[in-house]
Amino acid sequence: MATSTLENIVNLDVETLRQAAKDLKETYSELDEWDFDNENDPLRVTLEAYILAVEKLGKFANNVSQEFSLSTALTRDSIVNKAYFAGYIVTNRTAASGQLKITFNQGTSATIDPYEMVVSGIGDNNKTVYYENVNPITVGPAVIELDDVEFIEGRSKQNDKTATGKKYETFLIQDAVIDGTVRLFVNSVEWTEVLKIDSALTDTDQVFVLRRVGFDTYQVTVGNGAYGSIIPEGSFTSVQYRAGVGENGNLASEKIDTVVVRPSTRIIGVQTASASDAFTGGENQEDTEKIRTYAPKVPKLGDRIANTIDMDNYVNSYAGVGRAKSFGIGASSSKVSLITKGGSPSATLVRNLTKDINSRLIFNNYVTLNEAAQVPVAIEVEIIYASNFIKQDIENKIKNNILNFLNPYSKNEFGEYLLEFGTDLLISDVINLAKDVPGVIGVAIVSPLPVTNQVLVQVGDDQILTNTGSTVNVQMVAFEESDIATNKTDKYLFTNPKYFQ
Repeated sequence: MATSTLENIVNLDVETLRQAAKDLKETYSELDEWDFDNENDPLRVTLEAYILAVEKLGKFANNVSQEFSLSTALTRDSIVNKAYFAGYIVTNRTAASGQLKITFNQGTSATIDPYEMVVSGIGDNNKTVYYENVNPITVGPAVIELDDVEFIEGRSKQNDKTATGKKYETFLIQDAVIDGTVRLFVNSVEWTEVLKIDSALTDTDQVFVLRRVGFDTYQVTVGNGAYGSIIPEGSFTSVQYRAGVGENGNLASEKIDTVVVRPSTRIIGVQTASASDAFTGGENQEDTEKIRTYAPKVPKLGDRIANTIDMDNYVNSYAGVGRAKSFGIGASSSKVSLITKGGSPSATLVRNLTKDINSRLIFNNYVTLNEAAQVPVAIEVEIIYASNFIKQDIENKIKNNILNFLNPYSKNEFGEYLLEFGTDLLISDVINLAKDVPGVIGVAIVSPLPVTNQVLVQVGDDQILTNTGSTVNVQMVAFEESDIATNKTDKYLFTNPKYFQ
């Protein structure tokens, strides 16, 4: 019986082990004098120390297995799924918000419900960005102007379906869902989102879980009738959510140029919005490296720093640090190169951070900190463009594309940094940033001279490119399409050095 009790222990946490010890004590009559509830009992003290050690080893093994599993995952979907099973909830995307001034023409009195007024504008990626009102708007019959109307980025959507009454019934969402906006209604009654369906639930709990199962693909799943209620067959279900664009929702307010009220019969002659403030707060999905770092539930060695992931995790979360990269963890010494958004790191920041890191390093290692060199560049490109396009628009777009790429804090649509420490500037980087601008026919890099046939500017492992101090000069040459020689292929036009003599 004792062996069976021990073999059935699955969770290596303190409470489970302590209860297993109590159950085991009751099995043997000779242990009656063992005062398990007395914290000063010698056996109890010894056992507690053992249990704590077992729990710590269990956490260590669990964490190592999770980190290994995450580090070997190749696709973003796989990383997100593994993080979910590790108990980490990945942030999808956050909506931007802001205030607008809205002017209405004379019309009938009406109240516009939340999310019934939609304003929109064109974002930097040439795609339409939508915003909806947060609060009710009351409009009178006379001409009226409203200041500081709250709007939030995204569009309200819903998927309606008749329930089948099956266990673990699942509803699919294939859209760019904004984090925290998914809601499930059954016959107009809202159900509650929980992290998981398990034995803590009863058969009457009206709950659901939300899982991300692919790129912009989500599952809403209810219980099995024992753990969480089943939706009765024939019930009307509605999955409601908001879809958005994340960081691209941080639109300059003056770009808002369209207003729509749903339904349109509520207001007669809604004018274009007059914007007064910018939209802020929009964020993209978490980048994969952050997920790999934060998904393990507990630090492997308490709060100790054991490898480069631990080091980067700690330093990048330290107040005042913009970005950092560590090198050489695991040997007797290591170094951390860092940059800050406000200029050079202060002596106090470097001193305090060095002290904190050294107090957390394992095996008597030590670390030194240095400010990473931010490498500016002077780029000159020559552009052939179609004469029916506006020269200044093309020039400005190319400059902005290149300078944004060189910004060490710029991220892609997945929230990943465009540049890493030690990343060279490639010829193809500059060409690709220019050639896709509408109206561009050909691109040539005039300067700097390439380091190799692929590398334009080379940086060291502990250096990073920067837009601060960088310059982009664009020479524009207008051509009619008929003027371009037929023997000059795209490959020839988009190469270095210049394509014409």
